Amino acid sequence: MADETDISKDRVINISNGEHHHNNENTTDGIIQCDEVKFLNEHFDIINLGRTSSSIELNSHNNVPVEDDIKENHSSHNENIHNHGIRTEHTAEEQKENKLDEILVQCVDGTTYRTKHVIVTSSLGYLKQNEKNMFVPCLPPPWSQVISSMGFASITKIFLVYDQPWWTGQDQGFQFIWTRPDSGPLQPWLREITGFDVLSNIPCVLLGWVGGASAEEVERVSEMEIGVQCTRLLTHFLRRDVPLPCRVVRSAWSNNNYIRGAYSHTTTTCDQLGLHARDMTHPVMTTQGRSGVYFAGEALHEKYFSTTHGAFLSGEEQAEKIVQQLKST
Repeated sequence: MADETDISKDRVINISNGEHHHNNENTTDGIIQCDEVKFLNEHFDIINLGRTSSSIELNSHNNVPVEDDIKENHSSHNENIHNHGIRTEHTAEEQKENKLDEILVQCVDGTTYRTKHVIVTSSLGYLKQNEKNMFVPCLPPPWSQVISSMGFASITKIFLVYDQPWWTGQDQGFQFIWTRPDSGPLQPWLREITGFDVLSNIPCVLLGWVGGASAEEVERVSEMEIGVQCTRLLTHFLRRDVPLPCRVVRSAWSNNNYIRGAYSHTTTTCDQLGLHARDMTHPVMTTQGRSGVYFAGEALHEKYFSTTHGAFLSGEEQAEKIVQQLKST
């Protein structure tokens, strides 16, 4: 039988699906971290769920007891992740136990949590791919419409690391201008690299950016091959011998199943439908008419969208809403 933890009294759960690494004596396999934090002189337990809650399901109508339902849905991290998540609808057993005002968070490893509030901080890319299977009942509009209408672009960073700079101290970077429609002998994805910049704080490193479909292609190429191809690109434009980098580091957010992209952005579809990311900052009501599920992340900050600090601030804002709601009840 799967573990079930009741945290329904003054508890908040944060759901995120990114890589989560930390050292903490209170962790389980480095995935679930429980910390007690203090908000406005009151204590609330914050449960940070990492990869274990890789989808958010609110299960459909059924008359199966919760324990059996969870046991049936138990699976590994890589299989059937759509069978786990957050549920606000209730089974006959739960109705009998008078648990109608609780939300059930169901983790991939079979662990479940009962709570009154959930903050979902999964990336927009992950929500776009999994939203329809993550919640039962399904998210209503405008939440579902915002998720499907907003864009989540792919951007890949390429760091070329050298033992020592082969460029002069006056060089700030190298920007490329293509004068012919094809790439000639070079790989097509190299055309999407507009140039390489010198990092002032790391003098032996060049940084290049690749966007769009080419970014996803670069993520599938080995770092060794990236180093070779980028050296050919630099040699082609600079008309001089360029050494191979001693190391290549590239980001790979698009191929990360828990991220699926890099930066959120608005679209013409959002404009046509009158949708805005702020529409998702309102709480989703439970089937009992109580605010229970909140969303936060880099896509949802009014001013600092597509940034890490924007994601942090949006999480703070949503947590503050819950704190104020708990203080008023």
